[in-house]
Amino acid sequence: MATGSSRGDRSSGYVFKFVGTAALLVVGTLALVLYVLPERYVLSSGFREGSLNLPSPATPFEPAPPLRIAAIPGITRGPGAAPGDVVAMGPVRGPSELFWEEVLPLLEAGRYRDAIPLFTSYLARYPGDVGARREFGNTLAGAGYRDRAIPILEELLDFEDDDELHLLLARLLRDEGRVADAGVHYRVVLDRRPEDEALRVEWARALSWIEDYDQAEEVLREALTQSPESVTLRAELARVLVYANRLEEARRVLASLTEEELRDEGLLAVRDDVVAWLTPPPDTSVVVPEATPTLLERAIRAREADDFAEADRLFRAALVEAPDDVEGWQAYADFLQYEREDFEGALSALKEVARLTPEADPTLEFRMARLELWTDSTDAARVRLEQLLAVLPGPPAEGGAAPPPSRADVLALLGDIHRWDGERLPAVQRYEAALAAEPDHGGADTGLEAIRSEVDRFLAQSEDPGLGAAASSFADTDDFRRYDAAGEWTALQGRWVWSTRSGARWLEGLEPAGGPGDRQGLFADVEGARWWRWGTVRTAARLGVQNVRASDVDLGLGLSARFIGGSGRRTDVRFDHEPAFAVTNTLQSVAVNVRQDRFGITHSQPLSDGWSAAVSAEAASLEHRGISGADRNLRIQVGASVGRALSQSVTLGLASRALRYIDAAPDVTAVPLYWDPDLAVSIGPYLQLNQPVSRLWTLTGRANPGLGYIDERGRSSEIVPDLSGRIGLLRDGTKYRTSIEFFYGQGRFTSYRYYGLDVSFSARGWFGPGFGR
Repeated sequence: MATGSSRGDRSSGYVFKFVGTAALLVVGTLALVLYVLPERYVLSSGFREGSLNLPSPATPFEPAPPLRIAAIPGITRGPGAAPGDVVAMGPVRGPSELFWEEVLPLLEAGRYRDAIPLFTSYLARYPGDVGARREFGNTLAGAGYRDRAIPILEELLDFEDDDELHLLLARLLRDEGRVADAGVHYRVVLDRRPEDEALRVEWARALSWIEDYDQAEEVLREALTQSPESVTLRAELARVLVYANRLEEARRVLASLTEEELRDEGLLAVRDDVVAWLTPPPDTSVVVPEATPTLLERAIRAREADDFAEADRLFRAALVEAPDDVEGWQAYADFLQYEREDFEGALSALKEVARLTPEADPTLEFRMARLELWTDSTDAARVRLEQLLAVLPGPPAEGGAAPPPSRADVLALLGDIHRWDGERLPAVQRYEAALAAEPDHGGADTGLEAIRSEVDRFLAQSEDPGLGAAASSFADTDDFRRYDAAGEWTALQGRWVWSTRSGARWLEGLEPAGGPGDRQGLFADVEGARWWRWGTVRTAARLGVQNVRASDVDLGLGLSARFIGGSGRRTDVRFDHEPAFAVTNTLQSVAVNVRQDRFGITHSQPLSDGWSAAVSAEAASLEHRGISGADRNLRIQVGASVGRALSQSVTLGLASRALRYIDAAPDVTAVPLYWDPDLAVSIGPYLQLNQPVSRLWTLTGRANPGLGYIDERGRSSEIVPDLSGRIGLLRDGTKYRTSIEFFYGQGRFTSYRYYGLDVSFSARGWFGPGFGR
C-alpha cells in the first residue's frame, strides 16, 4: 500500500509541473503573437508606410491637386488585379497592414473625407506610426483641410527632413495665402535642387501673386546666374517687371527673346503692349473735348471701380432712361450675377434681353436655364433645356467644334437635373447621349462618375453588409410564444448580394386537442440577390428550411423584386411559399402544418413639403395540409398611411389597415386553429420618433393609437380601441450596429394583447470591403 501511495504522489507532482510548464508556454506565445510581433515587425520596422507622388509644378492661383498614394509596404497587388483590389501579403497581419488594407481603396478612389475617420482612429492607438501620420496629412490636404494638414506635416519634419515633405508644405502654405512661410520651404528644396527651374518659377509666381515683385525678381535673377540662357526664366522675369511697372527693364528682357520664343511663352502681346506704352504719344495741337459719359458708361465704370452701390443706382437709372436697351439689360444682368450674386435679378434682366432680341439666342437660353436651376426653378429649367435641345444643330462634322452651348452641354445639364431629382436611369441616358455627341465631354463624364459613386453608397447603405446575431421574442394572451435566436451574415460583391440567417426557434402554445405544448428546432434562410439598371431594380430568390415539427422538415421558397424610382419612390413585390405560423400565430397551425402561398406588394413615395405616403396589399392562400379534406382559405390584408415630417426626428401621420378571411378556419380542433375574422379594420394617427439621445445612441419609436371594427363571422361585431407601438435604442456606427426594440399591441383593453422584444448586433468590414461600408 505504501508503494502505491508513493507512486500516486509522484504522479500528482508530475501533473502539476506539466500543467505549469504548458501554461507558461501558452502565455508566452500569446504575448509574442499579440503584442511583440505586431509592435516590433509591423509598426516599428522602420519601413516607410506611405509615400507621396508630388504633382507637376502648379501655379499659385490654383490649389495643389490631391496627391495619390504610392506603394504601402505589406500590401501588394497580384497580376491582373484591378486598381481597387487589395491583397495582404506576408505571414503576419498586424494592425498596420489591416489599417492600410481598409483605407487604401478609399484613397485610391479619391474618397479622402471618408478615409479621415479611419486615420483618426488608427493614429489614436498608434501615434508613433510616422508613415500613417504622413499619409494622414496628405489625405487632409486632398480633402481640402489644408489648415489641419499643415501642422501635422510640420511635425513630421522632426522625423524625416526630405524634399518631398518640404515641397508639399510649401504648396499648402502657398494655397493658404501664407507665401512668406512657404518661401522657407521653397528655399530648403532649392538649396538642394538648384537646377530646378520649374520650382523657381513656381516660387516667383507665388511671390508675384502677393505683389512682392522685388523678392520674385531676386529669385529669378539668382536662377539666371546659373542658367543665363533659360528662356523660361527670362520670360517669367519679364512678366514680373511688367507687373512691377518697370517697363524699360521689361523691354530689354523681352528683346533678348526671339520671336518664336515669345510666341511659345505667350508674350507677343505683352511685348507689343510694352513697346506701345514706352512710345511717346504723337503731338497734336487739336484738343478733342471728352464726350460726356452716358449713364450706362458711368455704371460700367463704377462696377470696374468696385463701387457696387453706385453702379446699381446708375444701372437702374440707365434702364429707366432707355428701357429697350439690350446692351444695358445685358450689362445689368452681368453685374447682378457676377458681382452681386443676385441670380433671380440676373434672370429677370436676361428675360428682358430675350424679349428685346428678335431671334432666339442658344447661349442666352442656356445661361437662363442655369440661373433657373440656381434659383430652384428646376421645372422651368428642364422645359427651357428641352426646347433648346430641339433647335440646336446635330454634332459637328469630324474635326469641327460645336459653338457653345453644344447639344452635349444641354444633355449633360439635363442629366444633372435628373440626378439631383434621384432619377438615375434618365440621368444615365442623358449623359450617354452627351458622350455619344462629344466623347470627351467633361460634364457628362463627371455626371456618370457621380452616379457610379452614388450607386455604390446606396447599395452599401441599403444592404448594410456585415456579420451579426439577432434574437426576437413574441408572446400574446392566447398562450402563443415564439423565440428566435440566429446568426446573420450579408455580403455585397459588386452588384450581387448574399445573405444567410440561421439559428434555433422555440414555439409554445396550445395543442390541437387542447392543453399546453411546444415545438423547437433549427432553421436556416439563404438569399441571393442582384441589383440591376444602376441600382434601381433588385431581384432576389430565397430558400429556407426548418424542423420545428418533430422529425419533419419544412421548406420555404421566396421570390422578390424591388423597383427604385426618382424622388424616393419605391415598390416591392414578393411571393413566398412557406409555413404560415408567422401570420396565424398559433401552435395549432404549426401542429397541423398550415402553409401559405403569399403574394404581397408595397409602394411608398414622398409627396411634397415633408409629406409621404405608403400603401400595401397582400393575399395569402392558406393550405391545411394536416387536415384531410380541408379547403384552402384566402387571407387578404391591405394598409395605407400618410405622414408629414415635422422635423428631422418627428413624423406625424394617419395609418389604417384591414384584414379579411374569405372562409372560416377548419373547425376540427378543440381550440380555434387561428383567428379568422370576417373583417377587421383599424384607423388612427401615428407618431414616429427618431431622436439622438447621445453621441452614439438614438431613441426610436412609433405609437399608433386608434379605433378598430371587428366582425368575427357573426359571432360578434364591435368597435374597440386598437393600440400598437414600438420603442427602442439604436447605435449605428461605422463598424458596429446595435438595436434593442420592445413592441406592444392591444386589440381590446380587457382582451387580446401581444408584446415582444427584438435585439440585434452586427459588425461591418470584417472580411474586406465587400462585407462592410
